[in-house]
Amino acid sequence: MSLNVVLSIVVCTHNRADDALECLRVLHEQIDYATSEVILVDSASSPVQQQHLQSGVARLERPLYLRLEQAGLSLARNAALARCKGEWIAFVDDDAVPDPNWYEKLLLVLRRAPGDWGAIGGRIVPIFPASGPPDLEPRWKRYLSINDTVGSRDCTAKFELIAANSCFRRAALDAVSGFPTELGRSKASLLSGEDVLVMWRIRRLGWKIWYDGSFCVGHKIPNERLTKSWVRARAYWEGISAIRMARLLDDRVRVRFVLKAAMATPVLAILSVLMPKGNEWDLRFWYDLGVVIESFGFGSKSSGT
Repeated sequence: MSLNVVLSIVVCTHNRADDALECLRVLHEQIDYATSEVILVDSASSPVQQQHLQSGVARLERPLYLRLEQAGLSLARNAALARCKGEWIAFVDDDAVPDPNWYEKLLLVLRRAPGDWGAIGGRIVPIFPASGPPDLEPRWKRYLSINDTVGSRDCTAKFELIAANSCFRRAALDAVSGFPTELGRSKASLLSGEDVLVMWRIRRLGWKIWYDGSFCVGHKIPNERLTKSWVRARAYWEGISAIRMARLLDDRVRVRFVLKAAMATPVLAILSVLMPKGNEWDLRFWYDLGVVIESFGFGSKSSGT
């Protein structure tokens, strides 16, 4: 590992070349390449998108372009991890737009980070469509990867880190062998939980997890994610992800968790009909449905609702 590289910044993308290149350009204006590096991982984008990405990276000159022929977010992150030289590795979503002082603020956090900090999550504010911000409830906001709280605090006991704007100590990721390929987005799948599983694993090894709102990104929210059909599918897949994560953790509380979801699902189905003005009961129903279906094998494990 090169001693002079403090921070490796990774952007993974699949068929969102315009967004990814905008993110890279914003980062490029801030980065001190003497102590940091930027890696763009092209996760099996189409040939047209691939050419667009390669041309855009070539114009910026300094970022490293890494191409994978198999799609998958965890695969992309692990491929970047194998190439990174930094003591810290930051992950920024391809549809995120870092604040102009993102890099400077993150470095300040890293310089004062104690040796037992394994991961740090940053602030994520939404960039809504031109139609303006809708009135979203907490669960829907969470599914949109929004964490717009300010301040800094230890969140080891209750995770607040969202991978769209996150930074992991290289030693912590190496200790848990990176991101689990059994989880994470892949093409149209809304499977998630890979970042949460990593946090569980590094916490078990004694690492602490921190939240600091000083380094911030804007996160683009497309119109499709403001529809009930999308957020229901997202909640459903979150339930599937929770069970797959529990299996990987060999979590002994999983039986009680599944039984609770199985008993609650019929009640939530009724509440979601009786309380149509709110989305919380509805999303809890779809989440629990995903838990039940994944646990008992009532449906396909590889497709959405």
